[in-house]
Amino acid sequence: MNAYYGSEELRNEILFEISEHQRLDNYTQRLYWNGKKGCLIGCLAKENDDDQHKYLEDVYNIPKEILYLADSIFEGITVEQSKKWPMQFCSAIKTGQDLSRVRSKFAHWTLMHKGFGVITLVDDADLKVNIETIATSILLGIENNLEALEVAEVAEVAWVTMALRTEGINVAAEKQADKLIEIIKEEAL
Repeated sequence: MNAYYGSEELRNEILFEISEHQRLDNYTQRLYWNGKKGCLIGCLAKENDDDQHKYLEDVYNIPKEILYLADSIFEGITVEQSKKWPMQFCSAIKTGQDLSRVRSKFAHWTLMHKGFGVITLVDDADLKVNIETIATSILLGIENNLEALEVAEVAEVAWVTMALRTEGINVAAEKQADKLIEIIKEEAL
């Protein structure tokens, strides 16, 4: 995908809108959109009826799967961090950037990070082999420009579940936020 359809003007529009929502202190967790305040997605989409992640994908050409990740992170980080997250996320995405590999890289990270990946939280040897197999499949998909969305979904759910058990939602979401920004910036190179 060609983020922001390659339009610097479109990117500047979203960044301006985000800065206005920040200035007005409109970002609120656990609320989609009430006509004035809302979450990352609600403040940008402002509609409550259809799939707003898909709507924003169509408007900004950012994959809805990445928007779901950003939304999930927004809800999981501290209130203070959630006020900054929309700008951090959207400004990390460069005009025209191809984001097709971001989700798969993020899923691989959730499984295999040496410090807090799912693999480190599992004692069962057979389960570790399964996790390594999934991670290898994701890497092969990345190397061959294939998307492994179902595998990515499994990895994300597994990581969040394990992280919540061991660290609490804020710490897990902070790590996810940092890594998602890192991968987006890395893919821009």
